Amino acid sequence: MRKIDLTGDWEIYKEGLKRNYAAYVPGCIHGSLLDAGVIEDPFCGDNMLVAHELLRSGWRYEKVFVAEDLSEYNRVVLHFEGITSAADISLNGKRAGCVDSCFIPVDIDVGSLVKAGKNRLSVKFKALPESRSDADDQPQSYKQLCEQSFGLWGDVSLQAYSTVRIIDLQIDTLVKSSNAAEVALAIESEAYADINGVELLARICYKGNILSEERLPYKNARQNLRLEVKNPQLWWPASMGDQPLYEVTIDILKNRTCLEHVSRRIGLRAFELREEKSGKLKIKRFYVNGRLMIIKGAEWIPPDIFIARPTRVEYAHLVKSTVIANINLLRVSGAGIYENDFFYNLCDEYGVCVWQDVLPDSEDGCAATAMSCALRRLRHHPSLVFWYGGDLPKLLCSERSRDPGLTGTHLIWVNQKPESVILINYGDDCPAIVGAPAPRETHRFLETSHRNLGDPVCRLHHSSADDIKNVFCAFVDDFRMPTTFDSLLWLSQIQQGVNVQRQVEESRMKGENYSGFIFRRLNDGWPCFSSSSLDYYGVWKALHYMVRRFYAPLFVCGRYDPQSRKVSFNAFNDHRTTFKGEICWSVSLMDGSIVQEGSRRISVNAESNARPFKVGVGDLIRRHGANRIVMWVYLLDEQGNKVSWNVVLFCRMYQLELQPARMRAEIRKHDENSYVITLTSQTAAMWAWVSLEGIDAVYSDNFFCMEPVKPFSVKIIPKHRIKLDEFRQRFRIGSLRDTWLDKANLMQLRASPKKK
Repeated sequence: MRKIDLTGDWEIYKEGLKRNYAAYVPGCIHGSLLDAGVIEDPFCGDNMLVAHELLRSGWRYEKVFVAEDLSEYNRVVLHFEGITSAADISLNGKRAGCVDSCFIPVDIDVGSLVKAGKNRLSVKFKALPESRSDADDQPQSYKQLCEQSFGLWGDVSLQAYSTVRIIDLQIDTLVKSSNAAEVALAIESEAYADINGVELLARICYKGNILSEERLPYKNARQNLRLEVKNPQLWWPASMGDQPLYEVTIDILKNRTCLEHVSRRIGLRAFELREEKSGKLKIKRFYVNGRLMIIKGAEWIPPDIFIARPTRVEYAHLVKSTVIANINLLRVSGAGIYENDFFYNLCDEYGVCVWQDVLPDSEDGCAATAMSCALRRLRHHPSLVFWYGGDLPKLLCSERSRDPGLTGTHLIWVNQKPESVILINYGDDCPAIVGAPAPRETHRFLETSHRNLGDPVCRLHHSSADDIKNVFCAFVDDFRMPTTFDSLLWLSQIQQGVNVQRQVEESRMKGENYSGFIFRRLNDGWPCFSSSSLDYYGVWKALHYMVRRFYAPLFVCGRYDPQSRKVSFNAFNDHRTTFKGEICWSVSLMDGSIVQEGSRRISVNAESNARPFKVGVGDLIRRHGANRIVMWVYLLDEQGNKVSWNVVLFCRMYQLELQPARMRAEIRKHDENSYVITLTSQTAAMWAWVSLEGIDAVYSDNFFCMEPVKPFSVKIIPKHRIKLDEFRQRFRIGSLRDTWLDKANLMQLRASPKKK
């Protein structure tokens, strides 16, 4: 086989113009024109509408490449891994073929068109038709947003084959015991010449060492073989274990010449969906390698509406943030795309399981073909645990039933969502609550004149038409109205996080009739007000910090019952071993006075929860008022270390009589590029957050509640090094109370005196 890589530098031309612009593949015209300074950031203001007009003209990608004489090869093809929309392909001025769907890899035979020396490859996109109304210009879904550019979003290459070509490799893994695993291979290939003396060599390698191999005569047909792995290193989801990855290689050899080579990374794991009894109900639970797995999931959408723009670095940031927040599963939304290999490879490496939705049928009617191609490309990934068909059309069902090998034996297919998986903030029973990006990020795409939630430009940056109404309805129910636009942004984040946490806590405290949770959603495809916990720029919202707490393996929460006037505590332990420790609680007035406190030793069995006891608070409420007290709850281990904290309120947040937080901040340098801030408040500080004005930074924690007098430490790592004096000048802190007050009445912050 001879392969010429055609990714990298290309040129793009607008129809009717001779001028060209530099482009990079994978990429799209909007990304290239933005890099060239031809267009402004399409995500700022209403530039998206202007950027969309670029598609009213035809565009073409061109690349000149050099090839040697390929006449001795029996088949030469142009391989396109993905093209964003329908396009015509030509080589050296002659039409070679066309592409109709962006989700289907395409091979175009160009044996008669390619020549030795310079070749000119052209990919031409037709202009979009004129819309019938202005409303048609507004994208109605993420699927449509993903089609708002022309480009090559996957690899492009010229591939020449002389004798044989592998066209499909199916890998099924079976963990037999702790001492043995089996890897079944099904290899489909095409032969173009005499195959006498041709052999097939299959190997399994781990960290560069060959563990198992088999050599057999090559046959021009489907060939099946099995390889054994002794003492397998099992792949686990994040927080349950490590993620060792093996490599499967297939070589087709003639004498000592390698005619074809294919490799795949795999993980050895067993994923099961079992139906078990829970009281009178039957609950579907998930097991990995025989161990119970509580799904702690989030929905995933494409990280950019221009799907070719994100790099592996940007994908890595999102997946790493997923693991840090204790999220162990991502549901790849059916409103998006079949993601690129970056995403699934990173999920393999970080231990993030993937629930893959099947994409619905599109206008070109190729959903079944797209599904089959995606399954063949992705099914070997250990992170991919099951596909969700939903209400599949008959065409998709028949495609899968015709070829059951599409999913293999280690990949679960479900046509109906397990009822025990609870969807959070999906808007089924109540409106989905959205959170805005933080002020600094919002200011990047909204100018001062547009910073009003009802402004026409601001309205363009909402994920759905009901977002504005939902935000203010939720404010009315639970909070006091913010006084400024920036306060509105902060409050929307707090509101979103508290709402999602409340839904998860209520579901968990009702009992054990659940197998997991999936909230909407993890990320954004463009800067907007949405249900995401990470904004488009990858910055953590309040929700993401809260997710890390309530998805933690050890978690404590309390619920107040107005009828009994008691607080019942719940402690959750998702570890494999029994947890022994202590629940501590205290009740304080808003001004800082402690009016009740106590503790009790507890023991929580492995992978279960416990309701140890209840505490009466009726007398406290009668004496002080529900709006003037708050309960602080801590879960401590046997060494006295705090492993989880929470708060219990006895009224709505708008009723709280919050006091000015007389805050002291002790700032000290931790190392060359990080600082530790120890905060102490004399009064109860609810949902406080810290930031560095004008600087990106990583925060060890944020959006926290502070019990009076007790110190709370946060480590801050600025994106670039700054001196201590500059850090002090840029350091900012706010809290829930500050969102409804004028600037003159904001939290009082007293920095600790400098050490002499």
